[in-house]
Amino acid sequence: MRLLTPHDVHTATLDTTRFRTGYDCDQVDRLLDQCETTIRILAQTLKATSIQLRDMVDQHNNARTKESK
Repeated sequence: MRLLTPHDVHTATLDTTRFRTGYDCDQVDRLLDQCETTIRILAQTLKATSIQLRDMVDQHNNARTKESK
């Protein structure tokens, strides 16, 4: 299963139904906006954390290299 991106949530459309009561479109749109915002923030946080982790690993490896000389 492919993970959703903020773009996927932003461009999602929901069909209306003719045979039974559906969801309130404004409520669904607000929820989708909240999902998009949440996913975007989590993606940015993950990216920043990954960069920090990579930098810390590089610093650790550099320190070990200097100690072994």
